[in-house]
Amino acid sequence: MDRIQLRIETPAPHDFEAPIQTIINAAIQSTNPSPAKDAALALDAVYLDYIKNPNKDPGGVLTLFWELVNSFASQIPYESPAQEKLVTIVQELADITSKQTILNQKLWRNLPYFSSEFPQTWESVSPDADDNEKKRRFVNLQAYAARTLGLGLSSLEMYAIWAISDVAEGVMIPVRGSPDLVSADPKDVDQLPFKAAAAGVWILYAGHALYGRDEAIGGTQGGPLWMLPKAERRKLRRKFRGTQGLCRDRWLLWKQQFAAIRDCGSVDTETRTIAENVVDTMDRVDGHS
Repeated sequence: MDRIQLRIETPAPHDFEAPIQTIINAAIQSTNPSPAKDAALALDAVYLDYIKNPNKDPGGVLTLFWELVNSFASQIPYESPAQEKLVTIVQELADITSKQTILNQKLWRNLPYFSSEFPQTWESVSPDADDNEKKRRFVNLQAYAARTLGLGLSSLEMYAIWAISDVAEGVMIPVRGSPDLVSADPKDVDQLPFKAAAAGVWILYAGHALYGRDEAIGGTQGGPLWMLPKAERRKLRRKFRGTQGLCRDRWLLWKQQFAAIRDCGSVDTETRTIAENVVDTMDRVDGHS
């Protein structure tokens, strides 16, 4: 496996970014990596040393820290063991007991500012339709976020629902002079390979954290297959077929649509394989409930 060399992409890097880069680079390599626990302790030391400066706001520095780490995550191919190593470092950070407090709790406990910084990284990496490099990085970021959700390190369910509903809840087909049609056909999903990959990693790495819950998740909507027809909406006084968030019926819809992608002969082989792995994962999660 080629050596991964993480890049600092901040236009004007802060002094603490280079040491963080060095620590994480050493811990994610395929040969002779430094232990994740040692890396976490070293990162803690860099942070604590940097905020000794009275002009440095601990919360602001921590936000910059997560911005840098999230940028690194988007650079690492999600299939690479290096990304799992990075997530293990984050997990070790969460276990560090510190005398420093942030938001009235011990530093690193519940990873303060991690989830609140994520929207900025999401926006910065979100790709244009023809930007393949950004698409790869976006999928890498989704996988990293999914891994943290799967380990109980973050509360990023909203992003999981955004990604999955974008590929597994149908599309609207405009019909001139008539009401739009709702299509469940995977071939009608724009940029299907990219969207299936971005959604699939949430199931592969966090399916067990999404399954078995009946819970509203703020900031989410739903695709056409999850929305009720207008007449039913008026009658039932709700927009969706189930909970506006997570529930079993929605899980089953997702599995149905990924199965349709898997079985669609006109879809490319790589995307069908992703869908097959997603359905297999959902079956395993179902079986362990």
